[in-house]
Amino acid sequence: MSNTSEQLDEKLRQEGYTPSSNPNRYDKVDERGIVTPVWTSGDHYQEQGSSTWTKKD
Repeated sequence: MSNTSEQLDEKLRQEGYTPSSNPNRYDKVDERGIVTPVWTSGDHYQEQGSSTWTKKD
């Protein structure tokens, strides 16, 4: 088993996302205070408003 979810966690943190109270959601707050959530599932993630899951690069 590879730690793909940990790799995804690291990728999202590098992009400015922080874990939320939901274990499958990360939030990024921009300079205007607008929160952009992203949902995770294993090694895939889905941005808010997107209907597709993106595999971690």
